[in-house]
Amino acid sequence: MNCYVPSNFDFENLFPDCRKQRDKYFYFLHKIFEERIFDKRYNKDSFINLHSHTLRNIIGRKFFYVIRNNLLSKNIIEIDHSYLVTEYSKSYRLKDEYRYIKQRKVKIEDKNILQRIHKHKSKLVNDIPEGSEYKFLSDNLSKISINHTEAIKYINRKYSGDPDIYNAYRVSIEYIYEKTFFFKVDTIAGRIHTNITNLSRDLRRFLNYEGNPLINIDISNSQPFLFNILIQNYVKEKTLKNQILFNSNLYFNFSNPSISSTHTNINNLPYVVTFPDLMMYESLTSEGKFYEFLMKKAGIKSENRQEFKKSFFGKTFFCNTQDHYTYKEAKLFRKLFPTVYSIITHYKKEDYRKLAINLQRAEADLMINKVCKRISIERPEIFITTIHDSILTTEENKSYICKVILNEFERNFNLKPSLKIE
Repeated sequence: MNCYVPSNFDFENLFPDCRKQRDKYFYFLHKIFEERIFDKRYNKDSFINLHSHTLRNIIGRKFFYVIRNNLLSKNIIEIDHSYLVTEYSKSYRLKDEYRYIKQRKVKIEDKNILQRIHKHKSKLVNDIPEGSEYKFLSDNLSKISINHTEAIKYINRKYSGDPDIYNAYRVSIEYIYEKTFFFKVDTIAGRIHTNITNLSRDLRRFLNYEGNPLINIDISNSQPFLFNILIQNYVKEKTLKNQILFNSNLYFNFSNPSISSTHTNINNLPYVVTFPDLMMYESLTSEGKFYEFLMKKAGIKSENRQEFKKSFFGKTFFCNTQDHYTYKEAKLFRKLFPTVYSIITHYKKEDYRKLAINLQRAEADLMINKVCKRISIERPEIFITTIHDSILTTEENKSYICKVILNEFERNFNLKPSLKIE
């Protein structure tokens, strides 16, 4: 097994009396680096949460604290001692001297560590939810290859002067080349996280399946478009409550429903749009013209689209509600789409982070539990993998997969997304 440690980490000189434990030190440092690379919550200066119980199981309980303290004493790592039981563990990061340089590859040969790592990975595989869609996607992940030579040439040419990006890209390339894949299902939102979902868009061009290049089938304006699902749920819930309120023969306890499923299941209710801005929002996001419309209204040039997109979401969808009043993006959106804006604030009224979670749940339910499940049943022989709201596949499968995506959106929500092929 290969691990990555700072290129200036001179183990033999730093710990001459610990040579038998070399691989344990390497693995400890590697996990700090690996979690930083593959978890997008972290930036290069973040403290990295490491699950102490798992780490102790792999390197050995009696060595864990000794190794950690030795690394601390030599100013190789630092610790944030805050933690919350069942929520998050203590966190670590490399000291500046070791954090801002390129990593080097080392080989782990300790048989005990290798056996424990294998056992841990087997447990993760067993934790994958049941369902044809998950096994289908997990099996397909292992079939992905990467043009290692060209990918390494590319990052050497473009990112050799930026150790942070270079390290992340190189390890991403090496993991795929060595078939070191991970497949995790987010228990909160249902999203699937893999090497490919974490891979930079820059490097996707080097991926292939059996030598065939891959295409990405993506939903235009995906996050604003998917919010139409939450809009429908909100409107249907309001309709349901109004039905109950005005029907004296029905009794409904929202914590313990006592009426038949034909009344309580909001999916059985019609979605009736009565506000012009809801209709305009659905039309623009369905046609993939939402950002262009807002940019024109805000006087933003087309070359600044990516910057505007990021700023818009951060200051309208994914920020504290009270901050809306200070952001020009939110003010413009509220003026143009007052009803949509009120629905956004509804989803954020208890905790602004719940909107993002609800969007991710809607995305995962549609793309994984409906689209991918259907493909796994109808065409189990074809290759696909997901990047959250998009699907990577080969050119020959393009028409079929586009048809399935469009059909599932129409069948479940009477929505028609605009699809783009990259």
